Amino acid sequence: MVFITGASGLVGCALIMELYQQGVRKIRVLINRNNNVKTLLEEHNIQDLNVEYVFANLIDKEALIHVMGGVTEVYHLAALISIVPGIYPKLYETNVIGVENLIAASKVVGVKKIIHLSSVEAIGYKKGEMLLNESAGFRPDNAFIEYGKTKAIGAIKALELAQEAKIPLVILAPAGIIGPYDYTPSRLGQFIWDSSQHKLPAYIDGSFDFVDSRDVATLAYQAMQNAPAYEVYICSGTHATLDHIITTVVEQTHVKKPPKIARPLAKILAFFFELIYKLGGPQPLLTSGSLRITHAGISYDSSKAQRDLQWKIRPLDHTILETLSWLQKRETNKTIKKHS
Repeated sequence: MVFITGASGLVGCALIMELYQQGVRKIRVLINRNNNVKTLLEEHNIQDLNVEYVFANLIDKEALIHVMGGVTEVYHLAALISIVPGIYPKLYETNVIGVENLIAASKVVGVKKIIHLSSVEAIGYKKGEMLLNESAGFRPDNAFIEYGKTKAIGAIKALELAQEAKIPLVILAPAGIIGPYDYTPSRLGQFIWDSSQHKLPAYIDGSFDFVDSRDVATLAYQAMQNAPAYEVYICSGTHATLDHIITTVVEQTHVKKPPKIARPLAKILAFFFELIYKLGGPQPLLTSGSLRITHAGISYDSSKAQRDLQWKIRPLDHTILETLSWLQKRETNKTIKKHS
């Protein structure tokens, strides 16, 4: 039995589609209050996939044991993602304790292999490093933001505990993920949508590595089938500027391109956004941590996955346009349902 945590998320939905295309017809998914999986299956008219929905909190080990009976393969995709500072305990609870409990439950129920989704944010940056690969390791103290620190600790714990439990485990560390099936949507999905609707008042200068959610899902499946135990694979596609993403979107939708915020002004805005948040205001759109990430200019080398697992990467522009097309279709479907 295949078990997926975080199944309602961007990668989770892409993985369900990947498994279905690979001939898998029975899965068990751990979901939260947003059951995007049912929507995914309905929109694609998938009727011959037996999906068992279960509910459990990752910090409740006994509940995990209860819902994981009979599971042999685990894709652990669930995580708490945030650029907001000051919520380290919440991030640690999900991204570290949740991992510890999942592996403990996996040992009890007899899981044969685990694919654990980490992040390139877990691979800590040191000054002067502009191209990182798996040899850099997970470095919590060098993470840009609290999220990255907890993902690094979680990855280290995952490797240690899985080896102690003698459960084969493989870690994938994806870059910024973009793609269809982004029901929630993600921050990047919302960024693309707002750009297409002229709802983005401005954007910051900066760059990052990006990867298609479907490519991450494909690598997860390939890793489950073929990757040796306790290996780590970076899954990154293309390094690009935020300007490139916005330009691609506005040229397709023929809307006006928003102004770009200079770095000095962005730092000032981030300071005030964080201050307002600490005083009880809304979550900041921009933080000092997110600026450090996009201004660092770091690239991540995914040649190991390409070489060892024959992993292939979609062109970034295709991903951007296909994501935009999916978001547009999704919005049209929502409008039709609203008026039907």
